[in-house]
Amino acid sequence: MTILNLTQHLATPEQVAAGVVDLLPQQRELLRELLTFDDLPTPGEVEARAEKLASLASDFFAAASSDYAAAQDALGEADAAHSAAWDALGEAVADETSVDADAAASLFAAARQTRRAAVAARRAAAAARRGRTAMIGGGPYLLAPLERALRRTGVDSLYAFSVRESSEERLPDGSVKKVAVFRHLGFVRAE
Repeated sequence: MTILNLTQHLATPEQVAAGVVDLLPQQRELLRELLTFDDLPTPGEVEARAEKLASLASDFFAAASSDYAAAQDALGEADAAHSAAWDALGEAVADETSVDADAAASLFAAARQTRRAAVAARRAAAAARRGRTAMIGGGPYLLAPLERALRRTGVDSLYAFSVRESSEERLPDGSVKKVAVFRHLGFVRAE
């Protein structure tokens, strides 16, 4: 399952391993703008930003569907090339011509490699298309409107669950530096 990261922070390695993907840098900048409120927002502004965020997610998943269609087409072409190469190899072997058999075997190997790449692309696109889910975060006043807006576009919401591990380090000047590391442990699905 692919989980779109709709938070201000880049996905952690643990989140990436769990299927979280970040937006492209240009889209991330828009995401940050939509999640950041510098002034007290009106309810209308909160709703409008939630709708824009949901649109960003919807566009991401639409692109994944487009990638799936392209990957499906590439797989069809790769299957045709694979079949043609198999037929050429069969004919070359039947004619007992070693030069033709070597060329056909080389063609078959290339077609098989192209087909494997097409299958991998289709699997990746299918994974992105399945389970339209977004990991969300931001101001508490934004989260409920964002959940509703995402739901209207067919995207499920979830929240990252992490624990904070803190440590203190005494510095040479006698001051203490506190460091907090957040460890991702899973997700909490919004209802």
